[in-house]
Amino acid sequence: MEVIGPVCEFVISPLIQPLVSRINYVRKINENFKLLKDKKDELTIKSNDVNEEIRRHEMSKVPTKECQAWLKKVEEIEKQVHAIEAELEKVSRPCLRGWCPNILARMKLGKQIVIVTNYVAEVKNDSPPREGLMVDAPIVTVERTPPPFIIGQAIEQTIHEILGCIKDDRTRKIGLWGMGGIGKTTVMKNLESLPEISQLFEIVIWVTVSKDWSYRKLQEDIARRLLINFDKNDSDETLASKIFRKLETMRYLLLLDDVWQMADLQKIGVPYLNDGNGSKMMLTSRSFSICNQMGTDKQFKVQELPEKEAWDLFCESVGGVVDSPDLEELARDVAKECRGLPLALVVVARSLRNVNDVFVWKNALNELRMATFDVGDMEEYVFRILKTSYDRLKDETLKNCFLYCALYPEDFEISKKQLIEYWRAEGYISNSQNLEIAYLKGHKLLNDLIATSLLEEPGNEFGGRVVKMHDVVRDLALRITSEKGDGPRYLVRARVGIKVCPGEEEWEHATKISLMENHIHNLPKKPKCVTLTTLLLQNNWNVNKIHNSFFEHLCGLRVLDLSYCGLKILPTSISNLVHLRGLYLTNCFLKSLPSEIGALKELEFLDSGYVEYLPVEVGLLTRLKCLVVRFMDKRSNHVSMREGDESDEEQEQGDDTMKKRESYVKRLIPNGMILNLNQLERFTVDVLNLNKKKWNESTDGASEELGTLELLTHLEFHFPKLECLEKFTKKRSLCMDPQFTSFSLEVGVAFSGRRVCNHENERVLQWSQGDGAPSAIKQILKEACNIEFRSTGTIQSLSEFGVENINGLHISEITGCDRMETIIDGKDLTDAKATLPNLWSLHLSSLPSLTSICRGPISLPIFTSLTELSVRQCGKLRNIFSMSTVQHFSKLELLSVFDCENVEEIINEDHQEDVIHLPRLKHLVLEKLPKLARICMSASCNWPMLKKISVEKCPSLETLPFTDVPELQLISGEEERLEDDLA
Repeated sequence: MEVIGPVCEFVISPLIQPLVSRINYVRKINENFKLLKDKKDELTIKSNDVNEEIRRHEMSKVPTKECQAWLKKVEEIEKQVHAIEAELEKVSRPCLRGWCPNILARMKLGKQIVIVTNYVAEVKNDSPPREGLMVDAPIVTVERTPPPFIIGQAIEQTIHEILGCIKDDRTRKIGLWGMGGIGKTTVMKNLESLPEISQLFEIVIWVTVSKDWSYRKLQEDIARRLLINFDKNDSDETLASKIFRKLETMRYLLLLDDVWQMADLQKIGVPYLNDGNGSKMMLTSRSFSICNQMGTDKQFKVQELPEKEAWDLFCESVGGVVDSPDLEELARDVAKECRGLPLALVVVARSLRNVNDVFVWKNALNELRMATFDVGDMEEYVFRILKTSYDRLKDETLKNCFLYCALYPEDFEISKKQLIEYWRAEGYISNSQNLEIAYLKGHKLLNDLIATSLLEEPGNEFGGRVVKMHDVVRDLALRITSEKGDGPRYLVRARVGIKVCPGEEEWEHATKISLMENHIHNLPKKPKCVTLTTLLLQNNWNVNKIHNSFFEHLCGLRVLDLSYCGLKILPTSISNLVHLRGLYLTNCFLKSLPSEIGALKELEFLDSGYVEYLPVEVGLLTRLKCLVVRFMDKRSNHVSMREGDESDEEQEQGDDTMKKRESYVKRLIPNGMILNLNQLERFTVDVLNLNKKKWNESTDGASEELGTLELLTHLEFHFPKLECLEKFTKKRSLCMDPQFTSFSLEVGVAFSGRRVCNHENERVLQWSQGDGAPSAIKQILKEACNIEFRSTGTIQSLSEFGVENINGLHISEITGCDRMETIIDGKDLTDAKATLPNLWSLHLSSLPSLTSICRGPISLPIFTSLTELSVRQCGKLRNIFSMSTVQHFSKLELLSVFDCENVEEIINEDHQEDVIHLPRLKHLVLEKLPKLARICMSASCNWPMLKKISVEKCPSLETLPFTDVPELQLISGEEERLEDDLA
């Protein structure tokens, strides 16, 4: 009997224990899920700390690969928990019409919850140490931009002579001087782009100084270029010390453009230049005396272009019209009046480009001759020449649009879209037209100004989305709008580093005021400026309060931009802005918009900033064309405002406002509000740490109301349930609707709050936790160009949605879809046409049932434009292609296969071929593939464009089938083991 107990424990306990565990998976599923969420929240807090540390040092450091991999794990865990939560809701419903709980599904999910909980704890414990988060970011020697076009031997000779001085150890400081518009910046930009400069220096630092400079601005610009982490609260001395420590061991070239006054380099933090460190400084200035004051060893004056070179530049800019016998002599006389000044030559020529009317040319010549005066002040003469081009602008609207650009700081990249919205709000573009027509009209105005060279379009890195103003042209605009000018009155102190706002007396007669990008703390209490139509205050973080009477005498305002200010509440006097058409509060963290917002009956553009909810009074803004809302939970730790900083007056206003709201504010978007906004054309909703329950309650009614907006052309919105999307599509069909130009729609319970529609005309669909191929999803899918499917339950292939509904796709990401077996199934291809002909990027991850990319007989072309294919964590995959399907991937350039535990080969030989063609493949990435034994069995690979192979953690891969790879430059990962195959 004594042995029975031990025997039972030895024999029965191992049999019972698994059963007990399975029972607990079911019995404790909710308890275990709560534990999982708690663990996930702890991990999220840790992740937020890591991300905050990265953000704090983003100027000078980059995260390590270990840190990036850890953050990626955290991101995947958050997706898993979202998916588990959705599945838990599903299995909690009884099956068999309520007679039986779904025991098997709950057991499976309960086990997954325990496994994921343990994994979360493991990932949290494996978080990288603080000292291992980041490493110093590499600094590029030269920030390359396309250099301006130069013409003529004179400028080329100057560049050659300056380069000689830079190579001369005896020359440490070089000055380049000459009048505005003579080409000093062009010379220095072309010098910077020379390959010799990259060889001589570790880093080239370009800083535009400008007229309204400050030591602090120069320090911050240099610190950013050096990737130095600094705080706005750092003193000038502290920042100078940081700059000094960074530069004292470097061989650098400091380029200071447009210097107006002597600046003490040591005060900035620039080390003393001597023979030992080999560093140099070069500056441009309009004054020879400034060069001397800055202690330059060598000075170069940029001379006017010789007559022939001036004529060549003029002809290049004016077009072939000068070849006409009737105009050539006139054109030569006009070019001579520009006195060899490159800027004047280009601007005048562009204003006459392709004009073949002799009388227009004679008038232009007469105006230029009248501009000449016997003073010898060439600077003034340039202004007079440029003024003639301004005067020749075809109408007052174009002149006003040109002058408006002077409100921005010098050398500023001006957003075309924002500028056009301002112009419309000002009335330069008719508000009787819809936004699309207004944007077209605005671009036409911009192109007219660019064509006359009064505006410039920077290089391709801006994608054609911005314009700039030459500093001399901006000076002309500011002169026209100054107190002594003949245009409207502007008050401009943009990005000049001021902390004190101009006094009320300076505001009194201004029609436009720009104080953007400064360090202003306080605004006037009650400025009297009834003529003011535009007020730009964005990027003044220290403006955290506005006096309640501030707007009382600003009733003429049409544009008000308070973006990126530290505001927590708007004053009630905003109700006086009855003519306001554009109100921008981007990145302002307000508790709410005030109820007085309802008085702004002419408002067309509203960016609410971050708010906890929309007040019902927004529904009174019946002329709104564009509404951008960012909802924020009041407990969000991202909020930059500091509670308790409010004055007593602000606190009282806030308390009164909240009391008014408490009785009826229940939804983030009040019921019926959207119905009143029937002129809305663009509607964007974003979130920051939003309570999901609040959002779900708000979208039930809002979804249906959105469908009534017949003029809507752009929508960014999250539908938490498929039923909400169906309410929208029932009212508003997107199929074959040419008016609906762009959207970013997120459908499903996995609310990411992440907007991915960053450019005009993008059409994005994100769908998660759904089943089957609902008609509403098909309808959106048919119009989408970018899709993300996450954890869609029963769908087995993308082609189930119908070829006609997926053929417009450009980018596709499919993640966590448990039953997805293939992407394209041949049995679904019934139409006699190509499949996915426009898709260029396909990302597949966490698809446990995926066995192929395409399967079945496929006779017609598929994937004919695909250039990127990424496959991650697809456990059932044994190969990526077969011999019969690889032919469809002829344009593939990047193939990445990662963490697929059963992949044995990349290409399966389902029939005999001598050569496998992937003619455009450039980069092959193979990582964490424990069973990968080969690329293919016997055929050789003809991949002539292959440049890089990355192999990591593929222990079974012993050979690479490449015999002739002329472009291959690098093998990373397991070079020693595999490089002999490429010899």
